[in-house]
Amino acid sequence: MWREAFVAAALAADQEVARHGLVYDGDEVLAYLRDKLARRPARYPRERRLDARR
Repeated sequence: MWREAFVAAALAADQEVARHGLVYDGDEVLAYLRDKLARRPARYPRERRLDARR
């Protein structure tokens, strides 16, 4: 049953990205989380437009 919920959430997220076209760069998110966990000042990752040629 958890698989169905996981797939439903993934499909909903995919539709949201398709609708809005905004995503976060994974490397920036990881750097943000590492800095936060290390209690260093962290720059919040910027939203970026997804290339429409998917």
